[in-house]
Amino acid sequence: MQQSRVLFEEETASYFRIAYPSRPLQSLAAYYFEINLTGQNAQPLLLNTLPNVTSVINVNLSEVGWLSCNTSTGKQTAVSGTNLFGAVSDALVNTYPAGVHDFCIKLKPGAVGQLTKLPGTELANQFTTLSDLLRLPGFTEQIQRARTFSQRVQVAEAALLPLVGTAHDNWRYELVQRVINRFDTVDTLGDDHLYTLCRHLGVSYSSLHRHFTTVVGYSPKYCQQLIRFKHALKCYREHGSTFAFDTIGYTDFSHFVRASKQLTRRSPSAL
Repeated sequence: MQQSRVLFEEETASYFRIAYPSRPLQSLAAYYFEINLTGQNAQPLLLNTLPNVTSVINVNLSEVGWLSCNTSTGKQTAVSGTNLFGAVSDALVNTYPAGVHDFCIKLKPGAVGQLTKLPGTELANQFTTLSDLLRLPGFTEQIQRARTFSQRVQVAEAALLPLVGTAHDNWRYELVQRVINRFDTVDTLGDDHLYTLCRHLGVSYSSLHRHFTTVVGYSPKYCQQLIRFKHALKCYREHGSTFAFDTIGYTDFSHFVRASKQLTRRSPSAL
C-alpha cells in the first residue's frame, strides 16, 4: 500500500506544478500550485498536509473529488468545487484518486482575514465554499476555462490584484509577515531568537502575541514551532537522523521526533 508523504514546494513531480506571484501580489499569495492526476498513466496519490498557518483556495478542474482526513479527530472531508481551507492545527492525509485535477492558491498567514475582515481565530481549521467568504465574480468559471497552468495563474492574479490594497493598509498584518519571513531563515529558529527579534522590531512579546492572535489565530511561538519543524523535516529527508538538529532549534534528533509526534501524531519517517 502506498505511504502518504509530505510534498515540499521545492520538489519536482510529474503531477505537480508550481508558480510564484508577481511582485504586487507577494503580500497576499505565497504561491500557486496544481495537482494533476489525469491521463492514462495517472495513479492515485496520498499526500500529508502538515499543521500550518496558511490558507488555500482550491479549485476543482475535473469532476473527480478527493478526500481529506484529519489524523487527530479522524474526521473525513469530501473536497470538490471551489473551497477555502483555513489554517490547520492538525495534520491531514489527503487521498487523491486518479482523475483529480485541482488548481490551488496558497495564501500567506492571515491573508484571508485581511480580505474578509474576520479575526484569525474564526478562520482557523475552517473548510468552506469560497463564495461564502470572498466575492470573486466569475473566478471559478475563468479558472476552469483556462487551458494551461500558466493561464490559470494569470486568471488568479487578475482576480487577486484588486484586493492587494487591503493588506497594505494593515500595519499589524505587515508586522506579522515580517516576523514570519524572519522565522523562515534557519538562524532565527531557536526559541531565544524570538525575544531577540522582538527587541529588534521594537515590540514587546505580549504585543506581538496579541497581533499574531488577531491576524493569524495562533501565537508567534506556535507559528515558529511549525516553521522550525518543516525546516527540520526537510533536513531529515535529505540527511537522515545524523543531521545536526541543534542548529535549527532542537537539542537532538530525539527532540525532533517528539516534536513530530506532538504536532502530527506521526514519526518523521511516516511523513
